[in-house]
Amino acid sequence: MIKKNIDKLFKSLLMLFKDFLISLFTKIYMPQKIHASKDYYLNKLIELKEDLQKKNIINDLAYKIPEDFIIDLAYKTVIVRKKSKITIDHGMLIYSELSKYVKQNKYIDLNIVETGTARGFSSICMAKALDDTNQNGKIYTFDILPHRKKMFWNNVDDLNGKQTREELLNNWKTLSNKYIIFVNDFAHTAIKSLNFKRINFAFLDGSHYGHDINYEFGEIAKYQFVGDLAIFDDFDSKNYNDLQKTILKKIQDLNYEHTLFKVNKDRYILIAKKI
Repeated sequence: MIKKNIDKLFKSLLMLFKDFLISLFTKIYMPQKIHASKDYYLNKLIELKEDLQKKNIINDLAYKIPEDFIIDLAYKTVIVRKKSKITIDHGMLIYSELSKYVKQNKYIDLNIVETGTARGFSSICMAKALDDTNQNGKIYTFDILPHRKKMFWNNVDDLNGKQTREELLNNWKTLSNKYIIFVNDFAHTAIKSLNFKRINFAFLDGSHYGHDINYEFGEIAKYQFVGDLAIFDDFDSKNYNDLQKTILKKIQDLNYEHTLFKVNKDRYILIAKKI
């Protein structure tokens, strides 16, 4: 009872100060400055291509996203200045898993939820999967970062000045316009307001705090039926131990089976299937 009251109070405070918090977190997570030179981004692109050639991941997946497509997308949306290794494994995986889900399940329309839009990489990968399989559906992607506000994104296009995410994704606007709905809000409070009848597929890569995943996945799971999927990025005991423990407990409590996809020695992606 005490926990429920605390959760209710937290949600009330979040709604009360939502606009302020969105503005604050945007400034924290996306400092408004140019982060690197063009040479830096080009060198990282070369490293990414070389790394991709060394991996067998593409051969191991049931459905393969076109390599040129994902490399071009990654250059604009994944290659950023950061300390950790840049990878596009999650994009290839969710493309394959969503394509497989479509082939195994014949539905008129699909509802897909993503938490953590960032620059739009994973949303476009999922839109590509829907398009390549001729599947109707919508991807509802949630993030506190606004879609139509000009800002720096810590990517190569920053060198041309501030832009919106919509402008950043201009090369993929056909896919974006057809499949993606961008929601500028906190996922764990906004998902409920959309009144889903079903969420067939979900990719969770937003907040990496256990309590946020508890809210987000708890809400998503209410709308998932047998065979539906929820995929969790950064299933990482080294950096996100609280997140990992929360996910494992939640999938057990909510009746999901799971498999792990290895990205590197510390990082996995967890694929949970409703049973």
